[in-house]
Amino acid sequence: MIKKLKDKLKWAFTTKMGLTVSSVCWILLWAIIYRITDAEWTYNTMTVGIFSLLGMVLLMIVHAWIINPIRAFRNKRKNKE
Repeated sequence: MIKKLKDKLKWAFTTKMGLTVSSVCWILLWAIIYRITDAEWTYNTMTVGIFSLLGMVLLMIVHAWIINPIRAFRNKRKNKE
């Protein structure tokens, strides 16, 4: 039981999909609390999840447009020689 829990937590905080799901759950949790209480600090806490989600999206865009073409070029050049 503990091993399964450790595996789930490891997945949730070390993979991109896990971080996305964790961020969405974080946003939903604090959005629901914000709707119930209408307290400003819950909105501010919710923005942490929004920023992490936006940061991850920007990182994936940079990876797709910059890093992958450079890696493909290096592999192509290495295979020619």
